[in-house]
Amino acid sequence: MNRNVKSLAVAAAAALILIFAAVASRRGETRASEELGLVFPELMSSINDVAAITVTDAEGSYTVSTRDGAWGLEQKASYPVRMEEVRKTILAAAELKKIEAKTNVPERYSRLGVEDVDAGEAESKLLVLADGTGGTLAALLVGHAREGAGAASTYVRVAGETRSWLAAGDLALPADAAAWLDKEILKVERDAVQAVEIAHSDGERLSVSKASRGDGEYEVHGIPADHELKYASVANGLCGALEYLNLQDVLPAEGFAGSAEPTKATFWTFDGLRVDATVHTIEEKHFATFRASFDEEGPAVLASVGPLPATDGGEDGGEEPAVTLDPEAAKAAAAELNEHLGPWVYEIALYNQANFTKRMTDMVKPVEPPAELESGETTPPDSAALPDSVPAIEEAGLFDTGTQPGTNLADDPVLEDEVIVDEIVTEEEPVEAADSGEGGGS
Repeated sequence: MNRNVKSLAVAAAAALILIFAAVASRRGETRASEELGLVFPELMSSINDVAAITVTDAEGSYTVSTRDGAWGLEQKASYPVRMEEVRKTILAAAELKKIEAKTNVPERYSRLGVEDVDAGEAESKLLVLADGTGGTLAALLVGHAREGAGAASTYVRVAGETRSWLAAGDLALPADAAAWLDKEILKVERDAVQAVEIAHSDGERLSVSKASRGDGEYEVHGIPADHELKYASVANGLCGALEYLNLQDVLPAEGFAGSAEPTKATFWTFDGLRVDATVHTIEEKHFATFRASFDEEGPAVLASVGPLPATDGGEDGGEEPAVTLDPEAAKAAAAELNEHLGPWVYEIALYNQANFTKRMTDMVKPVEPPAELESGETTPPDSAALPDSVPAIEEAGLFDTGTQPGTNLADDPVLEDEVIVDEIVTEEEPVEAADSGEGGGS
C-alpha cells in the first residue's frame, strides 16, 4: 500500500514539473511575442549619425567609413565605395523587424547561422554600425536568409543577447570587401574621342583618328605597303577603351614602382580633353594610371595630315569647324578627373589592357594576291573567263571586210552581194534551179 502511495506521489510530482515547465515555456513565448517589432527601435532616429559600417566573419573584417562626407573602404586606403550599398545597408538594419522568436540555445545557433563569428566554422556575419566617436549604434549577428518565404526575411541575433529571431528585411552583406568599391574608373564615350596614339616601349607607335564626330569609322595612319585594314571598324574598339572601364582592384599610387617597359596610350576628345593612360604588366596582372589635361593643339597625327574639314553649320548653310574647344570646361573636367584618378593605381581586366596596348598588326592584314590559274597566270580582278564554246570575234569573220563596229550592214553593197544574198537562199529554192533557164538568164 505504501508503495502505491509513493508511486502516486512521484507521478504527481512529475506531472507538476511538466505543468510548470509548460507554463514557463508559454510565459517565455509570451514575453518573446511581446518583444516583436523593430530589432533596433532607436536606430531610425539616429540613422544620419552612422559614420562607419564594419562587417566581420570567420575569414576577417573590413570597414566602410566616412571622412569629410566621402565614404571609402579603409582596407583600400579609403577608396570611394558605392553610396547605394552604404544607404541600403544602413536602412535595412534600421527597418529590420522581428516576426518570430527562435532558439535561445547556443548549441542550436549554427542551424540558423547566428553563432558567434569566432566559433568554429561560423557562417554568421557580425554587422556593427558606429557613430563618429566610435560608439556602437547597432551590433547584429546576421544569419541565413529564409528560403521560400515570399518576402525577404533573415535569421538574426542581437550581439550579446541569447534569443534569436526571424526578421523581416533583406540584409544581404557582401562577404568580399571589393564588392563595396565603385568599380567605374572613368567614362569617356567613344563618339567623343577624336584620336588615340599608343606608344610601345620598343618604339612602335600606332595612331588612329577621325576628323569629325559624324565620321563613322576611325582612320588608321601609317598602314604598311601591301597591307589593308582587317575590317572597316577595326579601330573602333581601341577608341572606346575609356567608355566601359572598370577596376578589378585598386591600390595607392604612392610607392607603386611599376614595370620597366610600360605602354602609354593617349586619348584626345573633340572638346580638348586629353587622357594619358600608362599600362604596366606585373606577374600577369595589369595595372593602369591615368592623368587628364587640356590640350589645345590636339593630336599631332591630325596636324600632320592637314587641317580639319569643316562641317555643315545647319539650316543657314554656314560652316563651323569640326572641333569646337571650350578651354575652361575642358580644364575643369581634367581637374575633376585628376582629383579622382591621381592618387590611385588600378588593376584592370585583360580585355581592357588589350585595348590600351594595340599594335599595327592588330589593325591590318596583308593584301591577298590575285588568284592563280592552273597555267600559272593570274585572273584579272573583277573579270570572268569567257566560255570555251564562244569563239573570238576575229575567228567568226564578221569584220573580214574591214567594217568597223557600229556599221549598218544593210547599207554596205559589198556585204549585200556577198553575204546577205547568200544567207537568204533556202532549201525550197536551191541554187541549182537558177541554171534551168525557167527563171530567165543570170
